Amino acid sequence: MILLFLFLAVLVHGKQHHWTPGTYPNPRTRSDDCGRKNLTSLVCDPDGIITFESASAVDAILFKVAVGGKPFAQAPCGTSGLEGFQIAVALMRRMQNSNDSSTVAKSFAYALQDAWGIGDPACDNGVLVFLTLQEDQLVIATGTAVEALLPPAVIAAIIKDVRVDVAEERYGAAIELAVTRIGRALAEALQPHDAPPSGGGGGSDGGSGNSGHVLHWGLFVEEIMLAFGCVSAAVGALYQQYRRRVRSRREYEDCRTALEGIEEDHLKALQQRNGAVQTCCPLCLSHLNLSCTPSGADFTLHVRHYLSTDDGGSTDNDDDGGSVMSDEETGLRRPLKSAEVAAAAMTTTTADAHVKPGAMFPCGHAFCEPCIVARINQGFSNCSVCGCAGQESGSSGPSAEAAPAVAVTATAATTSSVQGLLDQLRARWQAHRRDASAPINQLGPSGAEVQFPMMIFRLRQLQRQYPQFLSPDMTIVWEQDLREGRELDSQQMRLFRRRDPTQRGEGLLGSWKVISRSASRLQGLRIWPRRR
Repeated sequence: MILLFLFLAVLVHGKQHHWTPGTYPNPRTRSDDCGRKNLTSLVCDPDGIITFESASAVDAILFKVAVGGKPFAQAPCGTSGLEGFQIAVALMRRMQNSNDSSTVAKSFAYALQDAWGIGDPACDNGVLVFLTLQEDQLVIATGTAVEALLPPAVIAAIIKDVRVDVAEERYGAAIELAVTRIGRALAEALQPHDAPPSGGGGGSDGGSGNSGHVLHWGLFVEEIMLAFGCVSAAVGALYQQYRRRVRSRREYEDCRTALEGIEEDHLKALQQRNGAVQTCCPLCLSHLNLSCTPSGADFTLHVRHYLSTDDGGSTDNDDDGGSVMSDEETGLRRPLKSAEVAAAAMTTTTADAHVKPGAMFPCGHAFCEPCIVARINQGFSNCSVCGCAGQESGSSGPSAEAAPAVAVTATAATTSSVQGLLDQLRARWQAHRRDASAPINQLGPSGAEVQFPMMIFRLRQLQRQYPQFLSPDMTIVWEQDLREGRELDSQQMRLFRRRDPTQRGEGLLGSWKVISRSASRLQGLRIWPRRR
């Protein structure tokens, strides 16, 4: 039995190490058979000649050569522009039996190079390093573009240096040295060289004396096209950057206007002491119509019917039904309202697109009609700030123990009752506006109880909409100011103003970077035509 196992082991071992071009695995399609554990690789070592870590180090060098990273370089390749060189590695212990191992190894290497598709077909810039230990053969198979850059003497010198490590069985170091030397040799060959000085003066019969000054129209047209492409890319990048700057400035102005509205309402509330001031909708942050004249806008109700009216039913998006007061500890990191609210907020028939008709809940918190209609269409009839129900039920305002509003459903409320709720909210707002001298808490609790949750909600809503201008630290400081009845911190205001895109000067710097990169790329593309 032992002899049988030994015989099978020898048989399997012999089969594994008699490779032919047809049986040798392709790392592009069978990287696991190449010992690369299904990784993207151009190293194939089915016999495990080098360690997995050494193969990964070789792959890293191959990738750097392929992208032309320093100290390696790129070269023009057909219509693809500049490209690096693609190098692959094939290692084995033994290939097929042959009397002329040198010829067979060379044919083996070029067969693998063609089968694996090493190099770009447009310029044939591939290289394959082939090593078989049993036959002691090391071959560097090159494509036509590489042959033009690396003469046989250079390849022979590389092979001679690599064989030193192979002889001492440092196979990983040998392969790393081979691919590094090949990449460096290609980069050195691509460097422009000064033309030797011409002799014999510059007479009309000294053709070689002024041949370097003959205008090559093909190269001239090529450089013009390269320059045009780079300029077009630079112009396109500058235009995109200009659009981003304009959009950023517009967003900053909207944020600044909304923040000034919060600050103005807060200062007015401080002056009124026990009063509450609200001029903007807490959801969309647009200004409310403070006139007594009804807007005349007609917003259609489309009530959803999937919400439940059970005691455990939700009153909003999972965390939007509770009061702001109960969520101060966590910073109220809730998402913005649905896209339906935003769409409704953009639809109005008022003369001024930024001034919208209002509707007020019994708690004293007012919203614009588009936002109220959007929430009712979603199936919610509660206040987004404190969770107060839209219908008065004996209590004059919200409290810490106030139950969330019951969701509107098809079985519990008809469309007419929902329309009646909206009419009540409108009427409450109009009644409040008719008595301009009365504080806003006339129909609700004390002014502080109305003002504080509403101001906190507006501030956090603004921070969620413009996080690039308002940081969480700013809102934390300002919320503390609101709690303690102080003016908004001036230092945080200065930090906010420093984020003004018009003050940072990024536009000119970004434009200069785009132009600089385009000029550098053009200079690199011109090296190859001069060398040819």
